[in-house]
Amino acid sequence: MTPIGKLHPAFVHPASGSTRIILVRHGQTDGNAQGLLHGHTDLPLNETGKQQALLLANRIQADFAFDAVLTSTLKRAVMTAEPTGRAVGLQPETLPGLKEMDFGDFEGVSIQRMFDDYPDLAEQWADRTNDSLAWPNGESRQSFKLRVLGAFTTIAESFDGKSVVVVSHNGVMGSFLAHALDTPSGSWDTYRLQNCSITELEVDRRGTTVVSYNDCGHLGDIALPNPTSAGTTR
Repeated sequence: MTPIGKLHPAFVHPASGSTRIILVRHGQTDGNAQGLLHGHTDLPLNETGKQQALLLANRIQADFAFDAVLTSTLKRAVMTAEPTGRAVGLQPETLPGLKEMDFGDFEGVSIQRMFDDYPDLAEQWADRTNDSLAWPNGESRQSFKLRVLGAFTTIAESFDGKSVVVVSHNGVMGSFLAHALDTPSGSWDTYRLQNCSITELEVDRRGTTVVSYNDCGHLGDIALPNPTSAGTTR
């Protein structure tokens, strides 16, 4: 269980200031619903995802004050960010470092097929401590973690003294939370964030505090988890 209100010293503000980060996972895609690995595959939101994005925008406009909206460059994140930006008169800014992991040759492959047809790779994938895992023609876990940490360090530094909405992906946010909350190595999938959920963080010179986690109160009946493997990054 993610501790709300506890200060974690692992990720401190790079400018010794403070930044409020409002993390949002993108809305649902067909790939989510089908249990596919589609890290860099540029799928749009499905109809459920579009509804989720509108409900998210209403919630954020009503309950949060912020200075910018940042998003991954992938369509599913941009399409999630746009209604929020329109609601408050801000143009979402894209940040490539917020993209999901690149699964390389396994983009579009179902998790079940990976276990059935590629058991050696599936075994490596199942070992969450194996940072040397590299997807064929894709990204390694270690390079992914470093990219994500670099992106959030840049965000905190660039928005010192401000609040920012960050729309990204489950793997990206899970990786950052695992680092910031000093979770044991490989436990990024501890943080299973639902589509269009809200997780609020306060980062200052002492560390990172979780203000809220995986808040889906605005989604009503369409806040159901995706019928996919909980440990998947998408």
